[in-house]
Amino acid sequence: MEETAAHVDEDSMDIPMDDIDDAMLEQADLVVKREPQAMEVKVKAEPPVDWSMPMFVDEPKTSADVTFDKGTCPMVTVDEQEMFKMYYFDAYENSYNNPGTVYLFGKVEVGEGKYTSACVAVTNIPRTVFILPRDTHPDTGEDIKMLDVYQEFNDIIAPKFKINKFQSKPSSKKFAWNVRGLDVPYESEYLEVRYSAEYAPLPFNLEGKTFHRVFGTTQTAQELLILQGRLKGPSWILAKNCVTPRLQSTWATYEVAVEKMSDLQHWKEELPPPPLSCISLSLKTMINPKTNANEIISIAALVQSEFHIDKASPSQHYSQHLAAITIPNNQVYPYDFDKAVKATSTN
Repeated sequence: MEETAAHVDEDSMDIPMDDIDDAMLEQADLVVKREPQAMEVKVKAEPPVDWSMPMFVDEPKTSADVTFDKGTCPMVTVDEQEMFKMYYFDAYENSYNNPGTVYLFGKVEVGEGKYTSACVAVTNIPRTVFILPRDTHPDTGEDIKMLDVYQEFNDIIAPKFKINKFQSKPSSKKFAWNVRGLDVPYESEYLEVRYSAEYAPLPFNLEGKTFHRVFGTTQTAQELLILQGRLKGPSWILAKNCVTPRLQSTWATYEVAVEKMSDLQHWKEELPPPPLSCISLSLKTMINPKTNANEIISIAALVQSEFHIDKASPSQHYSQHLAAITIPNNQVYPYDFDKAVKATSTN
């Protein structure tokens, strides 16, 4: 049975990531780096100097195959910094082919009252788990300290699941659900661990000598981005420090990428949403007599390119329409097909 996820209490975080300066990082340099070798994994497993200090260190990847040309993307200036402003209304994640990346789709303004499709790809979203320590050690009966949990994860769990690098810190969290029979305190200290989504997720029922529950093992990158980025629904967002890929991975007119979740923020002003392009499809199928498989033989579409979601529906239901027809494989059109189409066509 899948474990219930721990509720993340933002007020209980020790120090916001943006407030960490270089001096603090020097005192809390707890990034564990592993050098994979043949038949052996050696780990730098020194205990933390001060567990009261945050231990997350931002190490954004620098991709060599991306560039940024401000002349090709519509930008706005906010607080003397150029940003990409987009109205997002959908999010997509492919955790198998591109783990740790979430695509936000929406519209961007390219002129007075003119909009086109856009996409913001948020990369390097880490897996984040919360490890609940045991009260006492099952073998020795000694009280468990957070350092004991850290050492077990560093020495046993990480090598076992081939996690070559992770970041960790103790964090106070509150459990949001009161489930009978579930031995989870309302508020407790957890070991918060972040590691790259390139590594496989931990088992949801994982437990060890110093801990008995791990929360967040099944959380997706999309869920983490929505919660931490406070993306409550379709809204205007800003992307800073964005880059444009040389080869686009979407069909959007404009596509940019950011390397940290903190590079996204909400647009403070209340602006109306842009009009959306909507399409209504109608498909007709028939069974191929030779293969006994359903095949599409016709498709019709109505397109409305100016559909306002905050206003009444337009009087003209569609601005474009199309229809296409084909035949099943190894079949031929009726001999009088062209004549019948011309007789019934309205164009």
